[in-house]
Amino acid sequence: LASPKEFVAAYQVGREQLLIFTTTVVVTLLTDLLIGIGAGVAVKAIVHLVRGVPVMALFRSQLTVEEVKPSQSHPELRVRIQGAAVFTNWLGLSQRLRLLLAKHHGETVVLDFTDAKLVDHTVMSKLSELRREVSALQGIVLSIIGVSELDLAKLGFARVKPAEPAQRQ
Repeated sequence: LASPKEFVAAYQVGREQLLIFTTTVVVTLLTDLLIGIGAGVAVKAIVHLVRGVPVMALFRSQLTVEEVKPSQSHPELRVRIQGAAVFTNWLGLSQRLRLLLAKHHGETVVLDFTDAKLVDHTVMSKLSELRREVSALQGIVLSIIGVSELDLAKLGFARVKPAEPAQRQ
């Protein structure tokens, strides 16, 4: 856990991840594992609050679901995520997304994060896993917009900037 490679890997994801990782390791070494993990979780929540995530958004993301009919293909389901998509609300968000996806086998589903204030490392990692899983098991084409592919590949923090009204569909 305290290997120098792990610190480098955390830094490559982002300075915030290095701070969280270092806090977890140091507090764990000074106290015990449970307190160290708690300290890491607390630091991550504080980082999110400093980045402008509202307190309530730490616990629940808002979803808006609409069916969009593109001119050249079959209808797609668009799920807009507002607030923040962060580690503290991932379980609830994931559960709601999985319920929606279960009803749309073989369809195109777009997860739209343009109205999200922040998407964190944990959620971006889980979104990549979810995309692979639903594609393989349910034949769903899961598109993710509002978070760049580079951010998804790098799995760092992504502060999402709302699109111009003319660009939204």
